[in-house]
Amino acid sequence: MKIKYHIIYRFMSCSQKFYASLYLKNRNVNITVHFHKIQSNLFFRISIHLILNKSLKLMTKEITQISFSEFEKLFILVNETSRTGFSSTFLMRNRFDQSLYICKFFKKSFMKNTFIRELKKIYKADLTNQIKKFTVFTENQECYILLRPYIKMLPLHDVLENKTYDLTKMFQIWKNILIVYNSFHKSGIKPNIIKISNIFVKDSNEHDQSLNDCSIEITDIYPLPAITLSGIITPNTDSYLFLAPELITQNYKPSEKSDMWSLGALLIFCCGYKLPWATVNICAMLKKIAACDFELSNDIPKFIRDIAKMLLVLDPSKRATSDDILALYKRTILPPKFNLIVAPKRNSLPFPKPISVVISSSTKLTKNFSTNVRSTLLPPIPKKFLSKVINNEV
Repeated sequence: MKIKYHIIYRFMSCSQKFYASLYLKNRNVNITVHFHKIQSNLFFRISIHLILNKSLKLMTKEITQISFSEFEKLFILVNETSRTGFSSTFLMRNRFDQSLYICKFFKKSFMKNTFIRELKKIYKADLTNQIKKFTVFTENQECYILLRPYIKMLPLHDVLENKTYDLTKMFQIWKNILIVYNSFHKSGIKPNIIKISNIFVKDSNEHDQSLNDCSIEITDIYPLPAITLSGIITPNTDSYLFLAPELITQNYKPSEKSDMWSLGALLIFCCGYKLPWATVNICAMLKKIAACDFELSNDIPKFIRDIAKMLLVLDPSKRATSDDILALYKRTILPPKFNLIVAPKRNSLPFPKPISVVISSSTKLTKNFSTNVRSTLLPPIPKKFLSKVINNEV
C-alpha cells in the first residue's frame, strides 16, 4: 500500500537540530524525529523515508521482524539490566526518536527448535490489553533478539519492598494477575515463566487506594527454554523463586498447572509473607521445591493458606485451575480495615451543656417520649425530672 505523507522541516540554530514532523494521512499519526548534524537535504530525505517505514512497523500490534543490520542502525545500547543463564536484558534507545526499549537476547543453544513458531502463536492470540508484547524481532547466529517499548509503571518488586498497599489491595492485584494467566491458558499459552520483574502495577497516590485501581501490566511473554532450570547456571534467584517442581525434576509434563503452582507461591509473596523455602541458597531452594517438602506458616491468614494449599501440590493433576480459584473468590473476602461500628461516647464534651440549652423552648415533647432513648452527649434523664419537663413545670 502506498502511503501518502508530507514533510515539514526547519533548522533550529539554537539547538543545532532538525525537527521533522511527519503526518501520515491514512493513520492520523504524528511522529516527531530529531536529527543531529545533518549535512545535506538528500541525506535528510533518505533518513525520513527510513524512519517512516520503521515507525509504521513498530506501531503495529503484531511483532515486526527486521534484519540484524537494521537493528544495529535503529538502536543503541544504554546499559545492561539483568542476566540469566539463557538470556540477557538491555535498555536500548531508538537513535532517531530517542524512545526507550527493553531488549532481550536469548541464546539459541538454550532455546527450543520451535521457539519461533511458539512465539508467533503467542502474538496471534487474542490476549488482554494488560499484556505488553514484544514489538520487534531479529536474530543473529547466536541469539534471538526481542524488543518492546519501555513502560513507566511500578515494578511489583518495588511495590512489595516499599509496602505501598495493604493486604486487601495486594490480594486484588494478585487476582488481576490470575485473570491474565487465565486468558493465557484459554489461548493455549502454557506453561510460562512467572517472575515479579515482569509484573508492573499502576502507580497511584495515597488518596487513590480503591480496589478498582489495581491495574497491572505483564511483560516479556516468551516460550520456555529447552534446558532444565537447575540454578547452577546463574546465581540469580528471581528466575527460580516460583518454579513448579515439574520444571525442575521433569517428573511430570509441564502444563498450565505449572503456572498455577507459580501463582500460588506468588500469592504468598504478594501478600507480604515469606515463601516456605529458603531464597538465599538456590540449590537448597530447588531441592525443597522439587520434593514439595515444606509447611505454610500459621502467620499467613487462613484464606491465603487455603488458596495456597490448593495450588502448592506436588501432583499437577491435583492442583486447582484458575477457573476454580476465580469461581471460589469472585470478590475479595477480607476483614474490614477498621471497625465500622463505633461505640457511643457519653459526656464527650469537656463540660456538659445544661438541658435548657440542648432542649429549646420551642421543642414540643409529648407523653409518647421514650425513656429508653439515651443521648451520646448527656447522662440519662431522671424519671422525676422527665415528668416535670413533659408537664411544662420546668
